[in-house]
Amino acid sequence: MNSIIELQRALLAEDIDSVKSFIDTADRRTGNEAMLKASQALGFKVAWLDGWLVTTGAEIGRLMGHNSDSTVRKMRRKYPVMTFSGGCSLPEFTNTRKIFDLDPNDRRTVFHWWDSILVAGVKGHTPAADKVLLYLLDCERALRILSDEDSRKSRTLQIRTVAELGKAFDRIRTYPDDDLTRLYIKQVEAAFGIRVQQPGQGRLNLVTD
Repeated sequence: MNSIIELQRALLAEDIDSVKSFIDTADRRTGNEAMLKASQALGFKVAWLDGWLVTTGAEIGRLMGHNSDSTVRKMRRKYPVMTFSGGCSLPEFTNTRKIFDLDPNDRRTVFHWWDSILVAGVKGHTPAADKVLLYLLDCERALRILSDEDSRKSRTLQIRTVAELGKAFDRIRTYPDDDLTRLYIKQVEAAFGIRVQQPGQGRLNLVTD
């Protein structure tokens, strides 16, 4: 499962296993990149923590239009989102506290990664959450359009390759003893893993090894 629509279906069906499957396939690098872009577009704070770009439950709560992070806490307990404890002793945690204006002695704040934004945005029921969901769907649509464009380019390349291959076969049939023909034969054999036999001019047999 790798579609926001499929995640939405799993959440609506309360299919925790499918939600976990979605989250388990998340890639740290692309997730961090998505988190950064979303924070810039939607206006919530993020900080680096042990190689992960994180935010707080309070930030997610405000993003979703809630006055507290109680809804985010319930989400965290129900779904297998990745979280980090505020009591960790990583060197960069001092800077993380400053970014989120946390007390130096804070040990209760829970930090969330990109998967929490996905679940909260899909699961939310406020106008603010709707905007987050729209953002997520727009991102997915943009990726799908790019993917479709890549597919079109690939098909165009395949068509050109077939056309060039057709020219090569025509030359092999017409000029079986030509030096250029022998070059074509080597290329065809290498590309398809076959042997080209020419029992006579005007004929062309393809024999698999």
